[in-house]
Amino acid sequence: SRQPLGESGVYYESRNSASWLERVFPEGDGDEDYDAFRIDSGHTLYYPTRHFGFLNVTPRAGYRGTYYSDTYSSATVSNDLVVTDSNGVVSVTNEIDEIVRAGGSAVRNVYELGFETSFKAFRVWDDLIVMDGGDGLRHVAEPYLQHTYIPEPNYTPDELPQFDSVDELDKRHDVRIGMRNKLQTRYDKVAVDLVDLNVYTTYRIEKEEEDEDFSFVFFDGELRLSRKVPIDFDGSYDQYEGEVDTFNTQVAYLLDDASTVGLEYRYRRDDQNLIALETVLFPNNRWSFQAYGRWDTEADGLQEHSYYVQRRSSCLGYGLGFRQVVGDEGEKDDNQVWFQFWLLAFPDTSIKLGGG
Repeated sequence: SRQPLGESGVYYESRNSASWLERVFPEGDGDEDYDAFRIDSGHTLYYPTRHFGFLNVTPRAGYRGTYYSDTYSSATVSNDLVVTDSNGVVSVTNEIDEIVRAGGSAVRNVYELGFETSFKAFRVWDDLIVMDGGDGLRHVAEPYLQHTYIPEPNYTPDELPQFDSVDELDKRHDVRIGMRNKLQTRYDKVAVDLVDLNVYTTYRIEKEEEDEDFSFVFFDGELRLSRKVPIDFDGSYDQYEGEVDTFNTQVAYLLDDASTVGLEYRYRRDDQNLIALETVLFPNNRWSFQAYGRWDTEADGLQEHSYYVQRRSSCLGYGLGFRQVVGDEGEKDDNQVWFQFWLLAFPDTSIKLGGG
């Protein structure tokens, strides 16, 4: 975690991981499966400062080294082909192919410079009583700016096996411009966020030819207007086409016995339009139940549904579940049944038996 380096005013943060990763493609996809061992180690220095009594400015410098057991290199190969037509005329054509070769192990070096700056403005209404007995209301507005510069690393993404966002790191020079707004109240003299909304976009100082100057406008919000109905949402807006590109939201209703009913909606332009419903009943009782269903509103059909029942005895917990993933047209459904049990003294360790 981020921690001070003595009395220097500099803070140090480090993230490290080691993993064996494998990527498997569906049969008939045409791509070959691959795997790799990866060690990722990132280190960043921060120097937070305050100016004019309100403006926060934090320069930063970082290094990220990532070891890969396998890399790739591409090469252009030219082949001369001799062709004889039906009249006996001989001609020579030149065929150019792009081939990919294994490159052995390597360490990718990524260097980063940048800074963050922000300030906060407040407005307080002490005498205002909000819903659920909240005492007072405070509005916090925080405009911010984040600059990032990463020169081109010694290995680019097309030379590395791709598993997640770590492998996608490449040269970058941009500024994120955003505004965070919060509405807060007090419950029993403790400040609580009623609304937390973050809206931002990124200006590309250096960009590819096909890129626009600005990225989409992104938003990420949490609503806690009622303590029984938490609402989370996020998404992005394409300001160039004037359309919502993605939108996800989760709404839950919390009962007094910790039971929940949750509704989720996921939208991706021209690709996805899903609704999911999940119910968890009596999670703290001896018997408890869960049910889940997901529908595709574009295909007008049920995609997946599952049911799970569990029981707790004095020292042992066990449960029985069923899950069905509905196959596409002409394909069979995927049915799974499982039995699971665990020691209550070790709730994170369980044995699961099942089959499809």
